Amino acid sequence: MKKIILITIPLLLSIAIFAQKGTDLIISEYVEGWSTNKAIELYNPTDIAIDLSQYRLTRYSNGSTPPIANAQWYVILSGTIMPYQTRVFVLDKRDPLATGQDAPIWDALKARADTFVCPLYNDSYALYFNGDDAVALEKLDDSFIDIFGKIGEDPGTAWTDTDPYNTGMGKELSKDHTLVRKASINKGVIAPIDKFNILAEWDSLPANTFTSLGWHEFSASPDSNAKPVFDATSYNFNAKIDDASGTSVGTVSATDPNGDPMSYFITTGNSFDPFTINKVTGEISIAKSEELYWRDYTLGIDVSDGTSPVSMVIGVTVEGGFVSGIESISNKVDIIPNPVENGTFRINSSREISSLEIYNLTGKRIMSLHNKDVNNFMLVQLSGVNTGMYVIKLTFSDDSVLARKILVR
Repeated sequence: MKKIILITIPLLLSIAIFAQKGTDLIISEYVEGWSTNKAIELYNPTDIAIDLSQYRLTRYSNGSTPPIANAQWYVILSGTIMPYQTRVFVLDKRDPLATGQDAPIWDALKARADTFVCPLYNDSYALYFNGDDAVALEKLDDSFIDIFGKIGEDPGTAWTDTDPYNTGMGKELSKDHTLVRKASINKGVIAPIDKFNILAEWDSLPANTFTSLGWHEFSASPDSNAKPVFDATSYNFNAKIDDASGTSVGTVSATDPNGDPMSYFITTGNSFDPFTINKVTGEISIAKSEELYWRDYTLGIDVSDGTSPVSMVIGVTVEGGFVSGIESISNKVDIIPNPVENGTFRINSSREISSLEIYNLTGKRIMSLHNKDVNNFMLVQLSGVNTGMYVIKLTFSDDSVLARKILVR
């Protein structure tokens, strides 16, 4: 009898461990943000790569039910998801000049995308969901793989946290929220449900939270799936105030013990600071040079192979990009009057002036002017400028540069 027990216990344990792993994809994150900030993340909880060409995302709007007769309500997917990896599908709204239902997504969400989908509403409605729409991951044979929401039910504006979850009572959860699948969930919802209790399988985060996209914590992920390790213990980079957008600041790098593909993200600072990071290479660049300040930036950088990320805090020092220069008989500049009393002053120079920029003492550019006639004189009218000290950067026709200070009263 003892021998039988010793043989069967390991067998039962192996079955239990296997049961914790998934057998197909799941929806691991649902982003219903402001305006067009919409995204769906898929996760592969299995130990095999999954080809997405046989899958689609379908939107069931305002209580609609299958079958979906109009192909505009779904989008057929593409790509491959490796074992214990994610893929992020983001609504394709990247035109910075667009408005209305085509308003651009936030840069922080754009940086997390693996695939942009549904650029034109009339071609596909799939990712234009609101808080009252169910979203399903389906096979092309119409079988359900996973469902967010309750198909056939219109909860009003959103499903809530109060039973029966569809009456508007309680806190709205499926509108203006990011919802992350709990780490214990290993399979999707494939059959009709009585009630959609979001908090049973999802963790709720505030609207426009994107830092959990691109990786997923899964309790049955194998221990052998070691996390990446940064190649250095600290990184510090320098940039200049007049560096152009796209200028490389430096590169952070990490090594993955398993050789898995990695993704780099800026987790703090990128909503406010003018930097971006190459998701694949880790190269940090200036995104918006006009928003550079003369100061020290602290950026949080994450690297992930699809599981919980590893974090690194780096520093970027932005310095003045030009020198004061030395005035001489051949390089004479007069600013009249200085201090500036009524917002108007003129510049006389012994050389032709091509442009002028004015910065406050934090390094923020507040004015930029071109001298149309490219002559030795400029008349400047300040508007909406507070009293205080400012720096003028003069660029001459020979591309030389001179900095001078002015006091505005």
